[in-house]
Amino acid sequence: MIESNPAGAVARLSTGRICITPCTLTLSRKEAFSISFEKDGFLPTTAYVSSGVDSAGGAGMAGNVLVGGIVGVGIDSYSGANKSLSPNPLRVTLEKESD
Repeated sequence: MIESNPAGAVARLSTGRICITPCTLTLSRKEAFSISFEKDGFLPTTAYVSSGVDSAGGAGMAGNVLVGGIVGVGIDSYSGANKSLSPNPLRVTLEKESD
């Protein structure tokens, strides 16, 4: 989920996706990305979303080692199933342009 204050900003992801805030996108959890925000009357700003193994993903990976062996770990690592994006939701406050 991507939110801005004020709402109605154009959010351009480094992945090529574009949306108008607030918006919800389904994205790969495998890679980090940046988001550039633009709105008339406000300064452009950029935010970053990181990808990392979350606590549930780490526990799931440990379970895969026990049950599915190295194949299960490889599948989760390749698919990104053991990762999460942070922050999620992403909330950005835009700064007004000076007159």
